[in-house]
This record gives sequence, C-alpha cells and structure tokens, in this order.
Amino acid sequence: LNREDDIIDDRIDVVTRGFMGLSVSCARCHDHKYDPVPTADYYSLHGVFSSSTEPAELPLIGGGVDPSENAAFVKEKKRKEEEITRLIRDTYSEERAKLRRRGGEYMLAVHEHESGKSTRAEAVQMATKSGLNLIVLINWKKAMTQWRAESHPVFLGWFDLKGEGNPLVPRVPTRKGQSEVYSKLFAEAEKRWDVMRKKKPNAKVLPDDNWEAIRQIIMGADTPAKVPMTLAESDSNSLLFGIRNRLKNMRSKIGKLESTHPGAPPRAHVLKDKPRPVEPYIYKRGSSGNRGAQVPRQFLEHFSMNRKPFKKGSGRLELARAVADSKNPLTARVIVNRVWAHHFGRGLVLTPSDFGLRANPPSHPRLLDWLAKEFIVKDWSLKKLHQVIMLSSAYQQLSDDRLEYLQIDPENALLWKMNRQRLTFEALRDGVLQSSGQLDIRIGGKPVDIAKHPTEPRRTLYGFIDRQNLPSLFRTFDFASPDAHCPRRYRNTVPLQALYLMNSAFIVGQAQKLTQRRDFVDAIEVRPKLFFLF
Repeated sequence: LNREDDIIDDRIDVVTRGFMGLSVSCARCHDHKYDPVPTADYYSLHGVFSSSTEPAELPLIGGGVDPSENAAFVKEKKRKEEEITRLIRDTYSEERAKLRRRGGEYMLAVHEHESGKSTRAEAVQMATKSGLNLIVLINWKKAMTQWRAESHPVFLGWFDLKGEGNPLVPRVPTRKGQSEVYSKLFAEAEKRWDVMRKKKPNAKVLPDDNWEAIRQIIMGADTPAKVPMTLAESDSNSLLFGIRNRLKNMRSKIGKLESTHPGAPPRAHVLKDKPRPVEPYIYKRGSSGNRGAQVPRQFLEHFSMNRKPFKKGSGRLELARAVADSKNPLTARVIVNRVWAHHFGRGLVLTPSDFGLRANPPSHPRLLDWLAKEFIVKDWSLKKLHQVIMLSSAYQQLSDDRLEYLQIDPENALLWKMNRQRLTFEALRDGVLQSSGQLDIRIGGKPVDIAKHPTEPRRTLYGFIDRQNLPSLFRTFDFASPDAHCPRRYRNTVPLQALYLMNSAFIVGQAQKLTQRRDFVDAIEVRPKLFFLF
C-alpha cells in the first residue's frame, strides 16, 4: 500500500519471526512486554531497512526468452507506456488550460484575503473548497503585488488606479463581476492565440497589443498560472493529483505484465543501499511525527556480544551475518524446527515463529539442540538436514495405532508412530494433474493464474499469488495467507472443499483426460468387472 513504515515493519517481522522465532515487531510502539526486545532495538533494525530501497528497474538475470514472445512483450509494454505518457501529457495540457481560464477566481481569492475579509486559514480553506491550486494562488498573490507597484495597464481598473488601462477591460461595479470578466478575457486571449498559431505556426505575438498584454498574463514565461512539474503525483497541488490512482493502476499493470508475460526477461527482486544511510530515531508510541532519541543501526542487544553499530552501507549484510551467526542461539533451532514440522506434521516446538518466553517449550529439547548443532556443523545444508531426519527410525515408523502407547500418549508427543498428514493444496492439485498425464514438470518460469485458467498444467508451485487479493480457490484449501508472516497452515474441513472436488471444471476436465490415457483404457479392458463395481 506504499506506506513505508508499514512495509519496513513487515520486513522486520518476516526476518525476525521467520529466521529467529522472535516477535520483534511487537516493540514498534513500546518495549516488548515479555521478550528482551526494547523499542530502541526495533528502530535500530528499522534504520537498516529504511536505508535500503527497491530500484525502479530490477536487474536482469538469466536468459532463454523466446525471441517471438519477447517481441510481443516489448510491443505490449511499449503500448502501455505510451498510454501513460499520453494521459500525463493530455492531463497537463487540460489542467494548465483550466488554470489559465480561472485567473479571475484567483484574483478574487487574493482580494478577499488582502482586504481582510478572510484570514489566511480561511483563504486556504476557501481555495481548497473551490478547487483552486494553492501554489497558483500564492503565485497570483505575488504577481498582483508586483503589478500593483508597476501600475500594470491590464489591472488599472482592478486596482482602482487612475488611467484608462486596457480598453478591453470594462469597469464593473463588483469585484466578483470584475473577476468573471477577467476570466472571460483570459479564455478569449488563449482562443485568439490558438487561431493565430494555426494560421501562422511561427507567430510570436498577437497583432493586437491589448490582447497580447492579456495573453502574456496567462501564457508568458513568468505567468502565475503554472505549477512545477517536479511535484509528486501524491501532492495535492500537482496537476496529476486527480489521476494519481489511475496512473498507479496503469503502472501496476505494467508490473504485472513484466511478472507474467512469457516473453518478459527474468529479473531479480532486490534491495540496494541508499547513497546516504538513514540515522534512525525512536518513534514514540510508533508515530513517525513524534521522534524520540536517536539510535544506531545495529543487531539485537540480547543476542550480541560486544555489540557495535553497523558501518557498511545500510547494514543489511551485517544484519544477515548476525542472524546466521553460529553463535546465535535461535536461527539454527528455528530452521531445524520448521523442517521437522514439514516431515512430521508438527514441530518439536509447537509455536514455530515464537521461541520467546511465552512460547511452548520444546517436546524434545535435547533432540532440537542436537539437530541444530548438526545443521551448523554440516555447513547449514538443508539437504543434509533432510537426510538426517528421513533416515531416522522415528521418520520411518508406521502410522498405525498401538493401544498400549495410545493410552499413555494419545497426542503422539513422544513420536511412537508416524503422524498421518493431510495433503496440501499444491500436492493435491499436482497429484490430479499427474494422474491425468498432464503435469508439466518444467523447472522455473513465469507464474500462471490457475484461478482464472484452472486447466493450466504447470505445477501449483508456479500459481500466481496476488498478496492482497488471494483467490477464493486458495482460501478454500487453507493456503497460507500471503498478507503477513504465517507460522503454519491451519487445517479446516469445509463443504466447499468437497464441492470443488465434485463439481469444478478442473476436476471434470482432468477426469476426462484420465479416461483417455492408454494405460487407463487397457486396465479397463483387462479388469472391466472391477472398474464397474468401483
């Protein structure tokens, strides 16, 4: 949602809970209530991530993109970029024209303020309510002050000065009437200029001096009717403010195109250090507008020996090394516990993302410690960790119940049998595709939207996930929420799961594919009675 502090909070939460089982993000507004994490430590990490930024253009990696598909991607991307450029250009043109034609309204607003009929705050409120641009209003105020001092001929009547002034500007009894006259004259001057440029594209001035004087007010180099193009689209004074959401949506479509189009070159999602690292402050009660003491970028105090501030750029590399330090008591245990839970259905610690003081203690603390030590000794190799676990007698047990053990340990906390495990949605869908002979086992590539295109044969691992709009298909089968750090998947049995397996177009289509397989047909011919009974 482009709220930087929330993005950083999410990153801190994912890193600390994901790798260390420690809820550091709880210290965003106050010292952690249970674990030894003060608010200062949170903002030390906050400074690391706020000193990092995502590059506008992600770096290219790899290759192997089909030339014809790449050409189609380039063409489509260019079309979308041209749409954005055209929209910005047309919007600037239209909004600038409005500013020029509403000059009389700005003159009236300046007069109301200068005559004491409105305070500065009231003038700003009136301008905002009327849809006036505050920067342009300030420009008009400065310009009117200068033109009064110079006795500008176009405004002699407005300033009630002696002299006839510009004969095109009649004297009108009320200020509002005068402002309306000036707005019409500004619009007419612009119209005459447009006609002149069509006849003579190289024309520099209008032939009538009076009309040229009026045109210069709104179209000259120093006209007050202008807004800097450098303003961000989120700035209410920007001429693009009214289309900011539309532009954001259009740009997000380009991002999606780059993520999903088969012809898009692969890119790496990276962070890079800002030229000048941020020196963080504590936000009192979590409010960025209420700064407290300054803190250095550094690791958590409770897990540091002779702690020193990070000095290399943002400090992300130093943070990574501190997290993966063999002396860190948490990281290896957290990873080992997650892998154990993957194989056994639940971890040795039942709260995989919380190893703090309020967490459940490990069921087998010595086993957890031994596995963590083995993991570190074997170069933090996940492959070797899987091997150690899967070759154990505990892993290779049957899942059958044994009455004598069931009575003593009904929850199987002592691992006297192998726990039966429910298939994940990914394994379920891949199994169906494999049974029908359709599973695409290629490794790598772009994600596919399996919610919109259910017959897509790619492994479910490559299903496209919109973090803030998870399809109902995934939610039905307890897919892990991608919106925040998720310690584990929850298991629910609901009617929608059965209905999907009975009625969905995907299952029907794969069943039809299954019946067309040669080995399936041969099996029916050999054992027809058995399949008939089934």
